[in-house]
Amino acid sequence: MPSTVTLPSSKKVEYTYIPELENAVNSMKADGIVQTFNYNKQTGQLLNAREASSKLEKIWSKAEQLKEEAFSHNAQNRKAKHTYTLKGAPVAYTDVTGKQTQYSMGYAWPRHQYYR
Repeated sequence: MPSTVTLPSSKKVEYTYIPELENAVNSMKADGIVQTFNYNKQTGQLLNAREASSKLEKIWSKAEQLKEEAFSHNAQNRKAKHTYTLKGAPVAYTDVTGKQTQYSMGYAWPRHQYYR
């Protein structure tokens, strides 16, 4: 895993990794901006990410499905939610504006409906 990547612009991005989590990215640094990432040590699922005044938190179910994502930036908070059937199939996704996408499973592929 590279510890430093030089972009075509000659800017450098520095990385640190977590070997115990198959080298998941622990932090990134570029232009003085640092992003950090925290994971569940058993499942490897991303729990949260931070950068200055911004934060992302992910809440997972016991079945290891993403239930909720909470975003905060400059004290503004928003949430997105995921809903599943008891068998684990996706039913709906509600975005940070409250708009919902519903999923219905067909024989060939999932059909998506978007509601405002």
